[in-house]
Amino acid sequence: MGGKVLFTFPPTSSLPLWQSEREEILPLHFFPKGGGKKPLFLLLALDHSGSMAESLGRFTKWEQALESIASHCKALKKASLFSLLLFSKKSQIHFSPSPPPKNLAKKLLELQGLSPQGGTNLLAPLLQGFSLLSSYPTYQKLFVVISDGRSQVRSKKLLQRVQKLRQKISHLR
Repeated sequence: MGGKVLFTFPPTSSLPLWQSEREEILPLHFFPKGGGKKPLFLLLALDHSGSMAESLGRFTKWEQALESIASHCKALKKASLFSLLLFSKKSQIHFSPSPPPKNLAKKLLELQGLSPQGGTNLLAPLLQGFSLLSSYPTYQKLFVVISDGRSQVRSKKLLQRVQKLRQKISHLR
């Protein structure tokens, strides 16, 4: 949402998740073409910082992000494991890794009652997410971070840490 750079890992078929009049439309990629031989662990990290409370028309960024994710629950259920991190200054596991529940859309929409607040630390979900993913070596992993891109971590520091994390990615595949 709104960022100039979109990182997806691994590259896969396109599934747009975010669309609004003021934000650039960025395709997010969920599932590898043709599936994989390993079961899939889908980890979503969702920005819950104060800037997500900003209105984009009738809805806030937070409400639109949740609606978009909930509308793709049928696709999300292809995952063998699903987990959700919410982040602002810190990152926390909101849904622990488990098979996607049948009422996933309802559970996601219930999060609309939470009030986005605090600053944005984009490093927090990356560090927690990669740590969590490394605990599941037999799974194919897909990690999607959804944010409006307003990080309070300096860009240079964030880039350096992401480059270090990239070195670790090779053992996560």
